[in-house]
Amino acid sequence: MTDGKNVQYITKDGGLGKLFEMEKLTGATGDFIVEYAAEDVVLVRLLDTTHLYLVYSNTGEIINLYEKLITSEDRKEWDRVNDGRDPYVLTRMIVLKSRKGNVMTFTYTPILEEKAKTVTFTLQKK
Repeated sequence: MTDGKNVQYITKDGGLGKLFEMEKLTGATGDFIVEYAAEDVVLVRLLDTTHLYLVYSNTGEIINLYEKLITSEDRKEWDRVNDGRDPYVLTRMIVLKSRKGNVMTFTYTPILEEKAKTVTFTLQKK
């Protein structure tokens, strides 16, 4: 569950699990939304930008997938139009397409191109 600032798991018995304070973890301020949640990880997007964060639920370790998966060349353009509320930008953001085991597949479309790129991220055992 989320209130836009924090993410908290609900345990199997219905109780509250670990609380993840997104501003504290990311250093970014603003509202966040949960885009994917599983027992081991959650994907959280900062609404004001295009940054997508992966949080390992067991450790609280956070990875900025925007910085990790989008090429530095493509990020130069993304950094100039980094408005996560813009309808044009929304259609091009990095998004999860599938997960098979520990491999997550994402796509994004560079700002100045029309062809989407596919990138993968392999989850580490935590």
